Amino acid sequence: GRAGLALARAFGEAGVAVAGIHGRRPVVDDGVTAGPLPAGLRGADVAIVAVRDAQLDDALAELAPALAPQATVLHLSGASDPAGLRALRARGHACG
Repeated sequence: GRAGLALARAFGEAGVAVAGIHGRRPVVDDGVTAGPLPAGLRGADVAIVAVRDAQLDDALAELAPALAPQATVLHLSGASDPAGLRALRARGHACG
């Protein structure tokens, strides 16, 4: 979505390495992939989840097995503490 893409652009402009942007639909010009989560996600230090509140728990459940054990998970949701973060915390991920 717009928030995730804007954040990825800002990180890139600040010199932060962005491993990838994954969304519901591919956007070739912006490098957005869609479909199954990319294998490169396994090497990410931080995963930022920028989905609508109603989609957050499903997105976190899909993300959990794809992450490296040390990865930190951040969300941009307005929900104060999504239930989906419990499973990630149980796996040892720092979340917020």
